[in-house]
Amino acid sequence: MNLNFLKTKSILVVGGTGYIGSSLVKTIKPHAKSVTVWNRSTNLCDPTVWKRQLPKTDLIFYLAAQTSSKYANENPLEDVTINLLPIITFINVCTEGHFRPDIIFASTVTAVGITKSYPVNESLPNRPITVYDIHKLAAEKYVFYYATVLKGNAGVLRLANVYGPSGSESKATDRGIVSFFVKQVLQNNPITIYGDGMFMRDYIFIDDIINAFLLSANYIRKLHGNYYVIGSGFGHTIVQMAKTIVDSVFEKTGKKGTIKSVPPPIDLSPIESRHFIADSSAYKKITEWNATITLEEGIKKTVDYFIKKT
Repeated sequence: MNLNFLKTKSILVVGGTGYIGSSLVKTIKPHAKSVTVWNRSTNLCDPTVWKRQLPKTDLIFYLAAQTSSKYANENPLEDVTINLLPIITFINVCTEGHFRPDIIFASTVTAVGITKSYPVNESLPNRPITVYDIHKLAAEKYVFYYATVLKGNAGVLRLANVYGPSGSESKATDRGIVSFFVKQVLQNNPITIYGDGMFMRDYIFIDDIINAFLLSANYIRKLHGNYYVIGSGFGHTIVQMAKTIVDSVFEKTGKKGTIKSVPPPIDLSPIESRHFIADSSAYKKITEWNATITLEEGIKKTVDYFIKKT
């Protein structure tokens, strides 16, 4: 896509060394007026940090988060400090200093809770069932407050299961499952799935996600302070995804991967026992975005990436 619209933008990427952020920074750096990257060492709850940065910022990609729902459930106070308080701090500083940079906030499709039908669009009520999702939903509400009351340009992208090679792999053990499975097979270890692995997921390749964020920046005034469900629009069961990885690794290396089924742990969150397929038609109507990379193609790219790394 044409990124000329970035040449006048001073951009802040919050979480710019993370899984999605590192890929986004690599893409926008040659085109933007300037790019500032905040990483895990940046104290996002410190208003002085925001006060120094916001006067020279036109656009914010907000990607920072603690992404493990298990960790959030076990450490709710810490999770609220990471996933909610920074957005409140941002709102306070913007209110006091009259700063209004455009902001695009990365959220999660699980904020809606467990849905009984799919594909899922923006029409369903939000009934989050994890601490992580409660805090992400609360952060979304503050972003909408920024858009409606403070009159800033803002949008929220709720992301399905993002996968694919990046400059930074997810550190959470319950995230980045596709990359983890690929590495397991390449290291001659079995892929372990819970039960029969028949829960449906929507896997979206990282390049398609980066394009969605870039289009959000270009169409920010048309997003109207809403959230948008972002996924491929296709469902694959967990065992289908695992078999695709095994087949791809065998095709490229001759290694014969195996899939092992084990009972789910007693403390497994109910959010893991869900089916999900995204309906991104509302976002496509505004931006003309489309997911272009199939699961099979994306897994082949991911396998190639990790083969080159070994």
